[in-house]
Amino acid sequence: MREEYKYLTKELLDKIDKEVYKSRQNDGGLNLFHTIDNLPLSEHQKCCVLEWFARKLWKILEESTGDPDYYGKSYDPLRIDGKIAHSYVFNLEDGGRHHKFRNLLYLEEMLEKEAIDRIKELLSEIVLNMPIEELPDDSNM
Repeated sequence: MREEYKYLTKELLDKIDKEVYKSRQNDGGLNLFHTIDNLPLSEHQKCCVLEWFARKLWKILEESTGDPDYYGKSYDPLRIDGKIAHSYVFNLEDGGRHHKFRNLLYLEEMLEKEAIDRIKELLSEIVLNMPIEELPDDSNM
């Protein structure tokens, strides 16, 4: 654990774990944490989760190109301050650097949609550049 989080005592972390465990037991064994709104976290904690999610998406998108270029940036691909998301990686519908958003669920949906669109674009480029004999035979699908 990082030094600045030493104040999070084992007792406090155990208490949080017990609450999450209880919520998971009451859902029939299913993972009901489908969206950011479903997570039993504070708003600030949810912002941290979305920032983490954006970093992972960014890494997946960059690494999947085969020629990762992390834009020469050493700071986070997404930073949330109030109702503004700062990002040099994600367009988030407006293409700028500073993005207003309605709520965290909407921000999550924008990140997810943009990642899916970029993956589809990458797959399209791969298929278009693939020699015809290497294209998958759809009779086997």
